[in-house]
Amino acid sequence: MRRTKLLILTVASLLLAPTLAATAADAAGMDALMPHYEAIRAQLVQDSIEGVAEPAKKLREALEALRADLSAESAGVPADKLAEVESLLPEAIEAAKKLEKAEGIEPVRGAFYELTKPLVRWRQASGSGPVVAYCPMKKQSWLQPDGESIGNPYYGQMMATCGEIVEG
Repeated sequence: MRRTKLLILTVASLLLAPTLAATAADAAGMDALMPHYEAIRAQLVQDSIEGVAEPAKKLREALEALRADLSAESAGVPADKLAEVESLLPEAIEAAKKLEKAEGIEPVRGAFYELTKPLVRWRQASGSGPVVAYCPMKKQSWLQPDGESIGNPYYGQMMATCGEIVEG
């Protein structure tokens, strides 16, 4: 009986593995970008810039790949919003390049905000995705996963919960 259960679990995991891998590889639009963006935001909330260059690089590469093979499906937007996303890509790519090269916590935060601006407009065009949060003191927005407590990347630990969800 135990062998049968083990065999069933093994077969199930072998059958599901390609599906899970394909789902991750097939992520479109914001879903493809958010793991990298979120890694950077999480570091900034902790007042750290350790390791942010790597997710910034991956984010830039994902944006460049998207630009090279752009479609409404790959951008995760309705067809009538594709031109809008296409117009945001150069700004987002340039901001990701700056973020990748930024040194020091304040320059990284500044570059992060420059990247956030086109991504928020992209998220609005898609009509779904991460939530948009806003810090009224800094007058800057950011994206973060839905359902998560406010994590302000601009003030870090000094005011980590300053802000509100403005678009969900």
